[in-house]
Amino acid sequence: MILGGQGKGQDFRPLRDAIQKYVKNVILIGEDAAIIEQAIQGTTIIQHADTLKAAVELAQTVTRVEDVVLLSPACASFDMFKSYNDRGHQFVACVNALNENKN
Repeated sequence: MILGGQGKGQDFRPLRDAIQKYVKNVILIGEDAAIIEQAIQGTTIIQHADTLKAAVELAQTVTRVEDVVLLSPACASFDMFKSYNDRGHQFVACVNALNENKN
């Protein structure tokens, strides 16, 4: 799961149970990565990436064919992107770039 961005002062602890139950790896990005890490520490493997591209590339190295990489930021996008749409489009572009590099 790729998680993070610019929080709005929310409490990230409610994410703990779902992450612990369903998520193999969390890759944190964005301004509030350290705050999120504090809230979810001990639930699963937590890693950091400086950019969304780096997060997608890191996700590729820690997943298997049957795994799913979910972009579920739980935060606003304005620390790294123009908008949430921009963030989504960039995620798709990063994934597509990985597929192009395979060919």
